[in-house]
Amino acid sequence: MKDREHIKLSDEAARQIRREEAIPSQAPAWIKHDKQVCRFFAYTQESVTESNTENSRIRYCTIFYYLEDGTTQLTEKKSENSGMPQGALVCRHCIRKKDDSIIGLDDLKCGTNIEIYNRVYRIVGCDAFTRWYYAQNGIDVGEEEDVPLDAWETQKITAQEHAERSAPREVVEGQIYNEKSIGGNRGTNNKLEQFLKNDLRVLRFYCYWDDLTLYGVRQYYVLSFFLASNHIQIADVHQRNSGRDPYPVFYKKNVLKKAPTLGITPGMLEPDAEIYMPKDLICGENISVYGRKLQIYDCDPFTREFYRRWLNIEQACIKIPDPPEHKVDFPIPPHVGVGTEEDTLGSCFALWPKPPKQDLMKLMTKSGMILRFEAEIAEPVYPEDADRKFIVAYYLADDTIAIYEMKRRNSGFMEGKFTEKSKKKNHETGKWYTIDDLYVGKILTVCSVGFRLLRPDEYSLAYMENNPKDFPNCDIDRIRARLTAALGGKSMDGVVMSPDEIQALGILTDQEIITILRKYGNADDMNIQMGEVVGA
Repeated sequence: MKDREHIKLSDEAARQIRREEAIPSQAPAWIKHDKQVCRFFAYTQESVTESNTENSRIRYCTIFYYLEDGTTQLTEKKSENSGMPQGALVCRHCIRKKDDSIIGLDDLKCGTNIEIYNRVYRIVGCDAFTRWYYAQNGIDVGEEEDVPLDAWETQKITAQEHAERSAPREVVEGQIYNEKSIGGNRGTNNKLEQFLKNDLRVLRFYCYWDDLTLYGVRQYYVLSFFLASNHIQIADVHQRNSGRDPYPVFYKKNVLKKAPTLGITPGMLEPDAEIYMPKDLICGENISVYGRKLQIYDCDPFTREFYRRWLNIEQACIKIPDPPEHKVDFPIPPHVGVGTEEDTLGSCFALWPKPPKQDLMKLMTKSGMILRFEAEIAEPVYPEDADRKFIVAYYLADDTIAIYEMKRRNSGFMEGKFTEKSKKKNHETGKWYTIDDLYVGKILTVCSVGFRLLRPDEYSLAYMENNPKDFPNCDIDRIRARLTAALGGKSMDGVVMSPDEIQALGILTDQEIITILRKYGNADDMNIQMGEVVGA
C-alpha cells in the first residue's frame, strides 16, 4: 500500500517538473506585449481651395503602434458635417518606408515628421504609457509640442466663447424671476409700463392683397396695431356677393413675425423673433403675412397724427391702382389634317362648330376665273429638277391654289396634279397666299418646295392690267411715277432701251417690265421708247 502511494507522489512530482520546464525563460512578444499599444498624437496639413476664409485645414490624427506584432494603425476622430473621410485612415498592418524598411519605435518620436503613403504627419505628443515604455527601454521619446489651430478651428472657438459670455434670454428671465420671488427689486416691468401708457391706443391701417392665382381677386383688410402690447390684428373687409364666407378675423391678435419659423418639438427654444413695429408700417409699402404681401394704402387720422408727432413721418394716402387682369391665352392646336384649318378653328371656338362663313358675292362674281402662271423649282436639289415646269393656278373665287406639272418627254416625271386645290400658307409669315403674291419673280413655297413664277398667260395678264388696285405691279401710273423719281426728272425723249437694259437699272421688277413692254413695246424689235413711258 505504501509502495502505491509513493508511486503516485512520484508521478505528481514528475508532472509538476514537466510543467515548469514547458514554460520558456523568455515569453514571446505576442504574449509579453499582448494588448499593449503605443499611442502618438499627430496632425497633417491639407490645402483648401475655393474658399475665401481659409487656405489650409489641420487634420488631427492618432497613430497606434501595436507592440505584439509591430503593426501600425492611423485613425482620425469623426466629426459631423466634416465633408471629408474620417475614421481609420490607414488600416492596421506593417507600414513600409521608402527604403523598404518597416516603421518601428525609432521612427515614432515627438517633434518629428513621419511620411506614411506620401503624406507627411507631424507627431506632437504621446500618452503616459508610451512615455513610460520608451523610458524603460532607453529610447528617447522627444519633447511634446503645441497643436496648431487652423482658421476654421479658431473661428469655432471664438464663436463658442462668445456664446458662453452672452447668456440666453431664458436664463436672464429666470434670474430676474428668482430674484423677485425672494423679495428682490431689480429693474422695472417694461410690459406693464407700456400697457399703462398706451392702453386703448390703436393704430389703424387699410391694406389690400392681390391674389395672383388663376381665379384670385383683390381682397381688402383692416390692420390694427395695439400700442399697449405690440400686437397686430388683421380683419377681413367682407364684400357683398363676393362668394366668400364672412370670417371676421384674418389674423388673430398677436405679434406678427417678419420671418416665422416652425417649432419642430413642443418647448423647443427659439431665438428672439423680429416682429413688425410701427416703424415698419408705412403707407405705400407692403408687409408679409405668412406669404401674402399686404399693400398698405391709407390710415386713420389718429394714426397719421401719431406718426407725425412721435416718429416724424408723414403718412400719405396712396391711390389704389386697378386690380391686375388675368388674361389666359389658349393655344390653338395644330391642324389635324381632316378638313380645312377653318374647321379645326371652329371646333376650338365653339362647342357645336359652325361652317366657316364664305363670301357669296365673290363666289358668284368670280366663279370660274383662274390666274395661271408658268413656274419652275427655285432651288432644285437634284439636276433633273432644273428642267421641270409647272402650272400654278390661282382661283379667284375662293383664293385657293392648285399646282400641275407639265408634260415633258423622257423627264422621268409624270404629268398631272402636283398639289390639291386648297389654300396655301406662307410659313415664313404664317398668312395665306393672296393675289398680292402673284407677280413674275415671286417664289411661292408649297409643300416645302419653292416655285418661282416665270410668266402668266394672256388672260391673267389682261385681268391684272384691268385691276391695277389689286395688282400694283401692273399699275402703269405707279410704274411711271417710280421711273420719273428714279431718273430725277431727266428728259428721256428719243431714248430707246431694251427690256434687258431696263432690268439692269435695278428699279423695276420683272412684272413691271412686262407691263411696260405690253403697253409701249415695239412688236418688231421689242425696244421701248422711254420718252413715251416717262412723258406720257
